[in-house]
Amino acid sequence: MSTIVGVKKNGLAVIGTDTQFKRGSLIVQAKYRKSHKKIHKFKDSYLGIIGSSAHHNVIESVISKYRSDICFNSVKDIFETFLWLQPKLKDEYFVNTSEEKDQEYESNQLHILVVNPYGLFDIQSYREVAEFSRFWSIGSGDEYALGAMYAIYDKLDNPRRIAKIALSAACEFDESSGLPLLCHTVKLKNTKQ
Repeated sequence: MSTIVGVKKNGLAVIGTDTQFKRGSLIVQAKYRKSHKKIHKFKDSYLGIIGSSAHHNVIESVISKYRSDICFNSVKDIFETFLWLQPKLKDEYFVNTSEEKDQEYESNQLHILVVNPYGLFDIQSYREVAEFSRFWSIGSGDEYALGAMYAIYDKLDNPRRIAKIALSAACEFDESSGLPLLCHTVKLKNTKQ
């Protein structure tokens, strides 16, 4: 697992992540892994992905092959993108969509946080898309990060600093998150945040 945070404030949006990889009791710090990125750039969007390491290869391939068919500019655009993408994930990337017997929708197994000039969006595995106005976090250290952001959001003006403090808290208390941190910043369009 990982911790990924997004913060919107003062006309900017920041996405940040830890860089540690973990499988069972095996911990792989960033200095040992050539590619330790958990955030992928697509046009003017940054996508932070948690879960299986294979998700990163899948998303990189998808955004390379289907660049003109993907849009992350609104909740509706993101939902429609992932609805369109679902059969491709199953047929071309062999995503195992089975989970529980009585689940209401077929899963795509992905959990992604998106930050772009249009906002801060959380995409969950059943294609639920939520937009957040101030901050959000996903991953194994999300509760620590959310608590930290709640405590400092109104006290600090710099969204990058807020993101780094939240990630540092997650790395301090969550065994699946580790330093160093990576952050990306975008300028928001038409927003009061």
